[in-house]
Amino acid sequence: MFLLSTTFSLVLGLYFARNNIVISILISIAYLAFVLWRFGKKRFLIVAAVFGIGVLIPRVTFKPNNGPDYGGIVIDARDNYYLFQSKFERYYVYSEDNDFEIGDRLVLKAKVCDLKVTTYESQFDFSAYLRNKGITKELVVEENDIKHQSIIKIHRFKKNFLSKFDENTATLVSTFLFNDKDYSSSLVNYAESSSVLFLFSLSGVYLHTLFIIVNYLLLLRFSKKTSNILTFIVFLPLAFFSFTKIGTLRVFGLYLLKILNEFFLKRNFSHIELVSILALIFISIDYHLVYQEAFYIGFLLSVLAPIILNATKCFKKKKAQKICSSLLFILVLFPIQIRNGYYTPFYSLKIMILIPINITFILLSSLCIVLPLFLPINFLGKGLTWILEKMDTYNVRIPFGNWGGAFSVLFLSGVLLLVFYLEAVRIKHAKIAVLCLMIMTTISVVPLQEPLSNSVYFVNVGQGDSIIIKNRTHTVMIDTGGYKSFDMAEETLIPFMAKKKITHLDALILTHDDFDHSGAKDSLMQNFRVDNLLTEKNQFPYKVGDLNINNLNYYNFDEANDNSLVLSLDFIGKKFLFMGDASVTTEEKILEKYNVDCDILKVGHHGSNTSTSEKFLKATSPDEAIISCGAKNKYGHPHEEIIERLKKYNVKIRRTDEEGTICYFSLRS
Repeated sequence: MFLLSTTFSLVLGLYFARNNIVISILISIAYLAFVLWRFGKKRFLIVAAVFGIGVLIPRVTFKPNNGPDYGGIVIDARDNYYLFQSKFERYYVYSEDNDFEIGDRLVLKAKVCDLKVTTYESQFDFSAYLRNKGITKELVVEENDIKHQSIIKIHRFKKNFLSKFDENTATLVSTFLFNDKDYSSSLVNYAESSSVLFLFSLSGVYLHTLFIIVNYLLLLRFSKKTSNILTFIVFLPLAFFSFTKIGTLRVFGLYLLKILNEFFLKRNFSHIELVSILALIFISIDYHLVYQEAFYIGFLLSVLAPIILNATKCFKKKKAQKICSSLLFILVLFPIQIRNGYYTPFYSLKIMILIPINITFILLSSLCIVLPLFLPINFLGKGLTWILEKMDTYNVRIPFGNWGGAFSVLFLSGVLLLVFYLEAVRIKHAKIAVLCLMIMTTISVVPLQEPLSNSVYFVNVGQGDSIIIKNRTHTVMIDTGGYKSFDMAEETLIPFMAKKKITHLDALILTHDDFDHSGAKDSLMQNFRVDNLLTEKNQFPYKVGDLNINNLNYYNFDEANDNSLVLSLDFIGKKFLFMGDASVTTEEKILEKYNVDCDILKVGHHGSNTSTSEKFLKATSPDEAIISCGAKNKYGHPHEEIIERLKKYNVKIRRTDEEGTICYFSLRS
């Protein structure tokens, strides 16, 4: 257990301050106090030192390469980008239809810049995905020179292999064997909305099951030692497909350590110690692995499985032990079941249905390398597609609020405490732990904070506008954003409101008809309660609760953008001015009649130089300016001229393409 405690202290140190700093400090102090009580002073000092190392490692920096030549190796390659390591730095490189392979050695003539990729609120955060891999910079390549090509041609093999399947089946094969999830695919979205997307990859669950089945069959003919070694060899080809996937490496690594421990080290190490050793090996190779969900889920379950089974022995009846162990596993996985503010209550049933089908699909699709099984695989793929569609159609979801990293850590800490008390047969303390978990869950479900909170959210909808104003139990949305490749309402706005426990809109205000401001209107009104739709200038002022929203643009112009509603709001101690897409022409007319002084200016037309004149900026004199735009948008928003103008007048610039959703919060209106 001491080795496990040491490993956990390193992981805790690496996670330190990545979430709420106060909660990080409290959890760290509580854990170190437990170690001192459990292991004594000498071992406490070792654990504390390892914890300190974990805290320091992410803060160690090396002198960056200033270019223009970057020599290094490709560490991951996808259809439209690759990840590149040059010395101690990692970079994202956008490259359409590239043919690079993992292991290719390149010299790139390039410019380095801050990482900027388009993300949307409540959808897959590619920026966070890259940050968790240690990538915060991007290379804009002018010229590349291949010094050495990798002998492993996974990328090329993948393209040829997938071309033999129909479209949906190819998507499934790609996610299972190559861990390449296409988030623009409807199948991936179906799995994501049902909270079962993690089952669609070559995960440790499947590999472990396949190892057990094959090992059992081999034991009918061979000795235990031979069966274990042959099982390992049989499944080595599967590692070829996803040797960069944590789950695959964890299962193969742990199986190899078990063989060594069983037959060469005379069982000197327990299962938990072997898992701890493997985790330390992973971290020593790449500490960024601990920030990836697959790492902590896989290793947490590997450690907890025997502990939970042992802890439930405090119950005398076998049936009670099975029920309790099942409930504890559900609690461990509970935080990852909450997606986009919703919990799916039939999660366990979905897992029971999908796992045997997925294992069959993985086994048959991997056999396609040597056997022509494309017809049955396509048939099975259609069946799996049908199941996912039905799961999405009849998907029951319970609003659960926003379970951030800190809240999830607190919940898991409570579960671990419960397991500890059960193992120590301290039933009274275990009941207290259960009560705490129930209270935390209740807080998530019941909208206790709704009658108290007042907020203004500038929602990250990419290249578009959407603003949500929440005054206790009243909510108003200004514009919906819109994107033609996906449903902005169902995939962004409604999940975001679920996380914020917003149950309805008192009013939806559309500043004008441009698709990037109103494109999600129809879907939103079909799938969410909207009491009033405001699109006309004469519908203002609009009052609800403590909100009094005024329109300053009552003029009629020839250009659609000039007719955009310009809305003002005095709320949470700040004066807000929402400019829509109003241009300089509209600004000049407004200045003739109104005092436009404000604290927060939502910059007109996404920072285009057709808006925000110097005269208007002087008159508004904002403290902060919000620019709602998409990363690397084709319009070049925001224009450099506007950025420089805002800087000239010492206005703090906040951008949704850089910060994501921007929030102003107060307990007073």
